[in-house]
Amino acid sequence: MKKYLIPLILTLVIGVNFFFFTFYFPGSTLDGADVSMQKRTDETTVAMDNKFTITAPSLNQEFTLLEDGFTRKLHLPNKSLFALKPLHLSSEETILYDEGKLGRELDEILQELPENRPTQDAKLLLKEGELILEPHKLGIDLPQKEVLLERVKEAIAREEYSLDLEPYIQEPMIFSKDLRPEMNLWRRYSLRNNDYSWVLEEKELLSLYKEDFTLDEKKAEELFRNYFSDADAGSTMWIVDIEESLPIFIEALKSRASNWEADYRRVRRDPDPGYSMYNGIGVSLERQWLWLYSDGEVIFQAPIVSGNPNRGYATHRGNWSILSKATNTRLANTNREGVSYDVPVNYWMQINNEGMIEGIHDATWHWAFGTDVYLWDGSHGCINLSVEDMATLYGLSWVGLPVWVY
Repeated sequence: MKKYLIPLILTLVIGVNFFFFTFYFPGSTLDGADVSMQKRTDETTVAMDNKFTITAPSLNQEFTLLEDGFTRKLHLPNKSLFALKPLHLSSEETILYDEGKLGRELDEILQELPENRPTQDAKLLLKEGELILEPHKLGIDLPQKEVLLERVKEAIAREEYSLDLEPYIQEPMIFSKDLRPEMNLWRRYSLRNNDYSWVLEEKELLSLYKEDFTLDEKKAEELFRNYFSDADAGSTMWIVDIEESLPIFIEALKSRASNWEADYRRVRRDPDPGYSMYNGIGVSLERQWLWLYSDGEVIFQAPIVSGNPNRGYATHRGNWSILSKATNTRLANTNREGVSYDVPVNYWMQINNEGMIEGIHDATWHWAFGTDVYLWDGSHGCINLSVEDMATLYGLSWVGLPVWVY
């Protein structure tokens, strides 16, 4: 009997081992979990809630692949017989998914993504006085579908369920937002000349610049000359010195200054042919202008306001001379209409005794010297100058100096 006992025991042990390792886990762990006496299956498939995402943050796009399409297949290790102690086992895993569906979904994504293109910086341009902001473009250099498909598969194999497309997208050096402050500055830019209340702004101002925002000096000069040829038309005392002021204007535009001031020069008029003098004062009533001669040369000239001919106060024509000079005096009289006046003047030079006594003096109440204002707002016969001009003429004249009024 004993000789059969040992084989019987061996057979029983082998049988128990075979039974448990074939159908159960005998007091063992699987993948770290206790599976003692649980029924054994050689292969298990587990549904997964994973989904694969492809992201492109720069393009504000995100795509989902194989949603609810992943399963995990677990393979148990080979059965081990004669294991008389609990085993700690690890299963082998395989992730399963529909590769055909993955390819089709990837095709759809590639249709929605922009085509490959080079990077483009944002640009601020000027065209015919209009500001144009050409937006930036991200550079895109996506690989072919086959390469992208391999990238997705490799990520899944590593159990990574996302793919970032940013490595395939290049950002520009200059973004649209970088140029908006400069664009707003140009929109608000204006250039003013206070003396003429001349304001350049908006399209008129911007039209003076080229597409690269450098000044078109030819256009600027043309605008400048046209403006002052009109603005100074009829001026009788001071006008903008075009040649001296043009560089100031150009520099203001180049530096984008907000204000600029012009240089001025006195208006000069050539004497009438045949009406010159060697020494003396020549006065043209028709042109409302006065010239002071010294040794045959004009050394001073000025616009005037003479007597009003329409009220019978026309300045008398003829060859006269300075009879007297005075400063800070008063002119008092009563005109033909019986209206009395008494006005202060800074400088007075009497030239004749005709009518109500005529002379040359300053007149602070006039401003349109050298124009036809004398026809309705002229003097009672005197020759009026601005205070500044009269001060100069007074200092250059003397009693006895000839005065020719024509």
